[in-house]
Amino acid sequence: MGIFKWNDGRSYIGEYLNDEAHGKGTFIWVDGAKYEGEWENGYRSGKGKYLYESGTVYEGEFKFNKSEGFGTIIYEDGTKYVGEFKDDWEHGEGTAEYENGDKYVGQFDDGYRHGKGKMVYANGNVEEGLWKEGKFAFSALVVAGNQSGQLGVAHAKAKQVTDAIKKATDLAKRRLIHISLKEGRTLHHDVVAKEGSGKVILRSAPKGTGIIASGAIRAVCEVAGIKDIVAKSLGSSNSHNVVRACMKGLLNQLSPKNIFSLRGKKKSEITENKI
Repeated sequence: MGIFKWNDGRSYIGEYLNDEAHGKGTFIWVDGAKYEGEWENGYRSGKGKYLYESGTVYEGEFKFNKSEGFGTIIYEDGTKYVGEFKDDWEHGEGTAEYENGDKYVGQFDDGYRHGKGKMVYANGNVEEGLWKEGKFAFSALVVAGNQSGQLGVAHAKAKQVTDAIKKATDLAKRRLIHISLKEGRTLHHDVVAKEGSGKVILRSAPKGTGIIASGAIRAVCEVAGIKDIVAKSLGSSNSHNVVRACMKGLLNQLSPKNIFSLRGKKKSEITENKI
């Protein structure tokens, strides 16, 4: 335990190891800033409390003189953030309460609201979804097709709903791929497909069955031109996962032409001659 004072007015009171601040101690700067907490080899490392000259107060974890880990910061204007920090910035999951009564819960990146989050405004309005550099961004998932075996899927983000939909639609149209259909109306055989946490079962159906499916799967089938199918989602209800699983299943079909090609034979060599 010791006290050290510099000529410029700085001072440290606390524990030492090998002539370095190490353990618990308090450091006071000339401008009035003050740190109370743990030190390691001369660095603020561990749990501590930092009072900035502006009046802002941070209390939490430090690493090599920077806010790193979990902590709480209260700014001079009254804004309060509780959550994860990295390199002195709000970074990761956290909650921010603003001086005007607004409250945000979600992801941060270098001090910005960035990622998935929910803002509850003081007037009761709510914005929930994706944020980018502090601003709310909308996300759109679009499936496009020609209703004759062509299908494309795309995901896009934008600051406005209409812009996100337009961007995703343009991308989906540029990504159209061919889906093989039996008699131009149903699948060649039953398919089970999984993508991420999404899992779907797609079954071939007789003529006149119609599309027995709901939600995202129905949308995919309609734009692809599938007229008879029985389908069900068994995994996540997340539209992104369901659509990707559905696309994977449709692409994994084996048409008779594919089978002939894989066996290296002609159709006449496999199918029986009709009498």
